[in-house]
Amino acid sequence: MPTLRLGDNEKSEIRSAFKRVIYRAKNNVPFPLQEHDFPEFGYDLLEPRIAKHYEFLRDEAEFLTKASAWTPNFNVRSATDEYNISLPRMTLPSDNLLLPETHHRHAEILEWAIGYDRMNDRVRAAQSFLNNIVECCSSAGQIRRVLSDDILRFVPDYMQHTFKDAERKSRIPASLGMDGFAESIVELTDVLALGTLSPKNMVGIDASANRTPI
Repeated sequence: MPTLRLGDNEKSEIRSAFKRVIYRAKNNVPFPLQEHDFPEFGYDLLEPRIAKHYEFLRDEAEFLTKASAWTPNFNVRSATDEYNISLPRMTLPSDNLLLPETHHRHAEILEWAIGYDRMNDRVRAAQSFLNNIVECCSSAGQIRRVLSDDILRFVPDYMQHTFKDAERKSRIPASLGMDGFAESIVELTDVLALGTLSPKNMVGIDASANRTPI
């Protein structure tokens, strides 16, 4: 019996089902700061003299102080890269302030930013690899032939019926490139496993980081 043919809608549902798990891997490590660290943390990004005056104005004449954007951000640097960290709903004196190396939280925030950036690269690569597989396959049977049961088990329950009756005799799509395929499958499995163990949302502050080479 032929397996389910995949149209655009079915492929979109399968990609989305995996994406929900894959992208959770970025929530594995919470941002080091908590909400109670603000607004004082923002003062630490200012020169001491300016911070003193800013704090006074914020208490006595708040309308005179400059507010950060809707999604405030600040920067932290390593020897080779600068990381722009976005902090939705937090308060900073201004955007794009630099966290000095002398700050007592510099090391842990930089470590988090480096880890987040690396995980973000892994997540994007895993999703791109999965998307390519789905795009190359024309039936659920082909997807089941390409992906192992260890990977298919990460699909949410409501999608499982798509694969449970799929034929294992389906052919591997001719358009599917095999260079580096084995390594990418292992990496996809690892990211999916990490996503399954991670919370659905970032615990604490929902921070994100973008890297720019210096």
